Amino acid sequence: MKYIDSTVCEYVTSFPIAVLSEKVNTPNNTLERLGNCIWFTYSSEDRRKQAVHRLENILSLTQVFKLKFKEQYPDLIIKHISVCSSYLFKDIPSNDIDLNVIVEGNFFAYKDVLDIEDINLRLHLPVKKISFMVFGERDLLDKSNTVDTIETEDYVHTSLRIREGLVFGIRNILLEGQTFTQRPIDLINLILRIQRQLYHATLMIEGKVDVTKDRNSVLKKAISRIFEAYFYLATNFPNLNLNSCDILEREQQSYANASLQDANNILQEVLYHLSLQNKTL
Repeated sequence: MKYIDSTVCEYVTSFPIAVLSEKVNTPNNTLERLGNCIWFTYSSEDRRKQAVHRLENILSLTQVFKLKFKEQYPDLIIKHISVCSSYLFKDIPSNDIDLNVIVEGNFFAYKDVLDIEDINLRLHLPVKKISFMVFGERDLLDKSNTVDTIETEDYVHTSLRIREGLVFGIRNILLEGQTFTQRPIDLINLILRIQRQLYHATLMIEGKVDVTKDRNSVLKKAISRIFEAYFYLATNFPNLNLNSCDILEREQQSYANASLQDANNILQEVLYHLSLQNKTL
């Protein structure tokens, strides 16, 4: 059986999803690049230092990332390339580095690049792959016919430009190109994103998706998804009175000692707070 996230809920159509600045505005230093990232805001001092160290390492590889990208998509014109925050802030080793790329025109693609020996030689924390999720700028500005779906063996992720674009401004760290203009986050669609995310995590915990993969790895992936959803709740819905710093610390502990019982307990805790928030919308 193949599950699909849109069976849980449909996003509310709202454009623009994300807007790039008119000009390239290179931050003056590493700390400025991290300034809008909520993971940096709520992390401990030690984890902040770690993030700065890793980001400086990543920045030194920007041109290599671009070359890898051009090997896959030689005709696309890059307007923005940023790194998602997970690689920078987690204590434990990461499987990949997630890169978001915005290009001219209408476009969507997702590509894992495994031939990265040259990158790992220079990375302080080696990974198994780098992943490019590529968006056309026009598709972020207005409705289009571009299909933004990722289909795996047993799960279908839909509406990726809304799912990812919602959190560009608070999650991604610019490597090169135009920055995102600061806009209020779409709270209605953020709640829908969280609902989809917890649905996927539930299926992983129940062993209904990623069935051919290592069980412990799938459980850790589910825990990561749950805590990300929890963190978005805590940082964007202050009425819930959740401790964002504590959530980040708990994630590190739960991920390191992954257990089915703990994953279920955290899932139910997040679902409870989500239900409280839904009553106020």
